[in-house]
Amino acid sequence: MSDTDDGDGDAVSEDAFYPSVRAWLRDEFSPERIEHDVYMENSERFPDFIVELSHEAIAIEVDVTTDRAIKGAGQAHLYTGELDAINYGPTVRPAIAVPKGVVDEPELTYLRSTIPVYPIPHPYPPTTTDS
Repeated sequence: MSDTDDGDGDAVSEDAFYPSVRAWLRDEFSPERIEHDVYMENSERFPDFIVELSHEAIAIEVDVTTDRAIKGAGQAHLYTGELDAINYGPTVRPAIAVPKGVVDEPELTYLRSTIPVYPIPHPYPPTTTDS
């Protein structure tokens, strides 16, 4: 099994999922609020996305499998701690984005009790056909 395979054959790579996440975030929050390349010097990492709102920011980790989403929740919490430590700006809270339907129950319930989870359709926007 590859590191992007969730075991059911319907795997999507993070690289393939990023455009869906970016498009969804732009639709939900507006393009000018989305940051992608914020470098955190202490850990030498980049959060996948940061959404800047008027009173807070959201550090979003993108993951594509159940196991990665569980680890990604911890990673997103680390991002918030480091962004707060460098006085990034507004209060930063963590979140994860996952392909809709990929994270198994009860893991999804557990994750939602600890961190906001954004299940995003892939591809996004969903393809529709006109009649």
